[in-house]
Amino acid sequence: MKKLFSLFPMLLMGCLCFSQNFDFKLDYEITYLIPKSNDTVRIRVGNAGQYLFTDSKTVTSSFRNSFRKFGGNNKNAIMSGKLFLDMSTNFMLMQMQIDNNTVWGHVDLTTFMNQNKSFDSKEETALVKKSTSEIVTINGTEYRVYEIAPANKPDDILYAAFDDTYDLDYNTYFGKLFSAALGEKFKVDIPNGALVYARDKDGNEQFRLLGIKEEQLTGTVDLNFTLE
Repeated sequence: MKKLFSLFPMLLMGCLCFSQNFDFKLDYEITYLIPKSNDTVRIRVGNAGQYLFTDSKTVTSSFRNSFRKFGGNNKNAIMSGKLFLDMSTNFMLMQMQIDNNTVWGHVDLTTFMNQNKSFDSKEETALVKKSTSEIVTINGTEYRVYEIAPANKPDDILYAAFDDTYDLDYNTYFGKLFSAALGEKFKVDIPNGALVYARDKDGNEQFRLLGIKEEQLTGTVDLNFTLE
């Protein structure tokens, strides 16, 4: 019973603060292979990267431990989910389905990812690019490989290639996410375009493009909880 009553403050905070109502468009879907696990991930992109959406099990299953109580004692509870990110505000909407239970979440990623870290420093770190002579062939198309690294940690390199025929503006929309994840102010200066290939400095491939499907979808979020 004590545990039951302890849930009320969290439930009230979640309900009374939860209000979303807006429309959005998604322009294309990218499918990646993650070689380490041999999993595939699908991500839909809208407005040059402002909006990201995924319902891939590979991504949503990573939240299983956080929501497993909604499946009762059933360790094999069927779980699916949808994640929608507005990169301009760094907010994420979540819809998780666990058996017959549906759970909604509205998450400020800056707060969620940056616990116990401070942004008081006025110094700004840049995530910068350096062109290499390496060419990688993905699905029959050749792409230039870039070194991507923080300016203050030049040896912490990610090797990546991009397809600039698809509009994805990391420099405008991804700075807040990197800042939240790393706990310091970040300015992003990397090539625009859909990521098609990435490997770490040890040569381990992280992502490889399987395909891009151009398909425009229009979505609406209309979630309100009010008391009068």
